[in-house]
Amino acid sequence: MTDALVDTAIVAASVVSGMLGIGVAFAALPLLSLAGGDLVNELQPVALFLNGVTALFSAIAYGRAGQIEWRGAGWIAVTATVVAPLGSLAAQAVNERALWNAYLGAILVVLCLTFVRPATPAGRRDLGAVLIAAAPISLFSAMLGVGPGFLLVPIMLFMGWSARAAAAANAVAVVPSSFAALVPHLSSASVDVGYYAPIVILSAAGRSRTAACGSCSQRRWPRSRRIRQSLFMARRTSMPPDSPACPAPAGASMLDVLQQFRVLLRSIKRHYQWMEKRSGLGGAQIWAMAEISRKPGLMVTELAQQLALHQTTASNLVNRLASLQLVLKVRADRDQRVVRLRLTPKGRDVLRRAPRPFAGVLQQALGELPPARLALLHGELQEVIRHMRRTDARASRTPLADL
Repeated sequence: MTDALVDTAIVAASVVSGMLGIGVAFAALPLLSLAGGDLVNELQPVALFLNGVTALFSAIAYGRAGQIEWRGAGWIAVTATVVAPLGSLAAQAVNERALWNAYLGAILVVLCLTFVRPATPAGRRDLGAVLIAAAPISLFSAMLGVGPGFLLVPIMLFMGWSARAAAAANAVAVVPSSFAALVPHLSSASVDVGYYAPIVILSAAGRSRTAACGSCSQRRWPRSRRIRQSLFMARRTSMPPDSPACPAPAGASMLDVLQQFRVLLRSIKRHYQWMEKRSGLGGAQIWAMAEISRKPGLMVTELAQQLALHQTTASNLVNRLASLQLVLKVRADRDQRVVRLRLTPKGRDVLRRAPRPFAGVLQQALGELPPARLALLHGELQEVIRHMRRTDARASRTPLADL
């Protein structure tokens, strides 16, 4: 393969990885090796620098769109940055064949995660578990000469993070960790700056273009679970339609908004119909079982809070699930008035076969919105409700499937 083809392939990889919210090093490293060069002292320093530069453009774009949850992204970045230099030091003590074998093993792990069902419902963000995973992943990634995002993003999806939230957080974490991993290489690096500079410039230009206009082609997120977890989730994790480079259409009319409500209502209805067809249960029942599965020993009052239901409605829901032998009500030894909820083996089997998202398509979408945008939406909808002449406030505590 000629140098020109290698350069072109790296630029293309930069564009795709930008949509995924990860650095380009994971794809660039084997491409760079096709042109020859020492893995540890030449290719890894170039890949890490390229990784940090290209990820920076993605982080800026996600930040401008308000999609970064800064607390979680900051802690992930700190964890990855602290550990990354240790991985680079370890790379200098490992032979090249072992590093390439580890790289191939990482690819297999990512492919396996692509087809594994998430361990928790989408939209749940267990930051503690992610930080525990981020430390060894960052160490291992730096040893390979790449950023942690290629492995951490699928891990976060498996833990229930939404694709967009995982990509945005990783875009932030990859930048400092890549440059931190580069530091131990500086004393021994042997890099032809004139040869690699055009690659860096072109890749940065391609990533910048992706960050600015990737949203122009965004469409509805596919339902397929495998696609949702796949590495090819670029269309979902690209920037939102209100990206500065792709402004939303001005002058939306009442009918335009009405059509959006029609899409929402029909999508909600079809999901619940699909859920009932597959599992034989309603949407509220599946969501309740998912919450009990996520937190065994949940009380009815806590379940009502999690589902935003009246306690009486939640109690009736639990009684129905208990009569179907899907949920077990266990009374506490010390206080017989306290009832804890757990799934029965039959309930776990039903939940395992139920369609995702367990909470519902609208709940998942709302859970993926950044807090600032969610607050804005809440205010606008409250204004719409205020202008309606007849409203039923009791519906706020009624399951969507029952409306």
